[in-house]
Amino acid sequence: MPKMSDTDPSAFWDQVYLTKDPTRVSWFQADYDAALAQIEALNLSKDAAIIDIGAGRSGLAMALSQAGYIDISALDISAVAVEAARQASMHLPHPPTFICADLRDWSPARHYDLWHDRAVFHFLTDDADQSSYLDSLIGALTPQAHVLISCFHEDNPGVGIRSVTL
Repeated sequence: MPKMSDTDPSAFWDQVYLTKDPTRVSWFQADYDAALAQIEALNLSKDAAIIDIGAGRSGLAMALSQAGYIDISALDISAVAVEAARQASMHLPHPPTFICADLRDWSPARHYDLWHDRAVFHFLTDDADQSSYLDSLIGALTPQAHVLISCFHEDNPGVGIRSVTL
């Protein structure tokens, strides 16, 4: 498999989603109970606009739909992941809206009440990429929005997750 530095990021992540067992990647979650509990604690209405950043195959977006949320968007850089998620969520009464884009140069077409990111910011180690991320985040939020960003814990990058609400 190519290294991310050897190719463009979307091709890199497409290759990851084409070749890796989704249950064997470091960011795999068997369930979304913890994230759902964090989101439920915000007391958002079920029609709040929610975006899941780096959604991958969109397990959280589908869990949100199954929990009764009706305005869910899922963004990922990988067209392979987005298409797999789109196919997997077709049966839902309110399937997520899927966005295939590189967050670093994405201009949101609308505003969101909740920005959820479980691992994207973690992968952005370049100052310019982090700045672009923050520009997208700020441009996407409603005035009273919530932000949940989770990153891999430095003591155990494959397992430990800490979340922060800003």
